[in-house]
Amino acid sequence: VKADLQAELNNGNIVLSNVTSTGMIRLSSQNGRITAKGSGSDLSIQTDNGMVDVSDVKKSVEAAVINGNIRAERIAGALDMETTSGNLSAEDAYSSIEAVSVAGNIHIASGKVGGNWNVSNTAGNVYLAWPGQADVQVDASTSFGRPETDFPLTVKGGRISGTLGAGTFRIKASSLAGLSLMNNN
Repeated sequence: VKADLQAELNNGNIVLSNVTSTGMIRLSSQNGRITAKGSGSDLSIQTDNGMVDVSDVKKSVEAAVINGNIRAERIAGALDMETTSGNLSAEDAYSSIEAVSVAGNIHIASGKVGGNWNVSNTAGNVYLAWPGQADVQVDASTSFGRPETDFPLTVKGGRISGTLGAGTFRIKASSLAGLSLMNNN
């Protein structure tokens, strides 16, 4: 498509597969599931009540849900996910990651850290996994949970901090509940 692409529904599901645009692709539904895979364009996805499932995107993804889950896999560009009530999961997001959940769990595992990660969860667990050879500065905290890590980082009280490798990228995470930072090798 040689322009921006926009699809909008009140009630119903949207499926986008192997579509690339020279502009932004925007998908939105008030009530419904949105599935997008195999795009070479920047994606903006929003649903009030439903699930977002996005995979194999060569550029950036912005996804927001009020009530529902977001699952992202194999995202080459920046990934920005937000939900009020639901779970967030990302697997193999290779650039920067922003993930915010008010009530739900966050699970992110990637074979590469290619940008800063900023993860925040108000009422739920945070699980982050990345390769041991990544160059990252870590600053993570939990208010009520017990933090755990298998990296050579400093664990003191509810905080995990330290630098791995050259410390090129920053991984910042906060949670009121559980916090796990694990080696994804």
